[in-house]
Amino acid sequence: SMPIGLFRDLFPGPLVMERDPSARQATPFADPDPLIMDMLQGMNGDIQETLLPLVHDTNKARTAPRSCDKDVQKHCGKERSQVHCLGQHQDDISDSCRKDISHSVPFLCSKAIDKFCDVLQVGVLDCLS
Repeated sequence: SMPIGLFRDLFPGPLVMERDPSARQATPFADPDPLIMDMLQGMNGDIQETLLPLVHDTNKARTAPRSCDKDVQKHCGKERSQVHCLGQHQDDISDSCRKDISHSVPFLCSKAIDKFCDVLQVGVLDCLS
């Protein structure tokens, strides 16, 4: 089985939106990243049924790394997928941010996603496979 830490590295940030909109912060990674959510929805049903609840239960207050706040503000403030955007600017982000999100698919595959994927038409996993 996949270790929870590896799952968090591949899919950083929150996986659910806050139910109370007033509890949400206007900060980077305040909401789930749309490309990460697309990938999770495209996964095998068994993974969705067994792994995702386990991840939610072990980390109720899951947030994205605070190390990327300044980099997101500098490069990606209005981008839908902030993790993907940071991958587009990976040569100009802080070392601490790079370390914290360097294993995530939207970051690692940002160039391939830009080149080959129309994420509005086809899911990211389908496109990259």
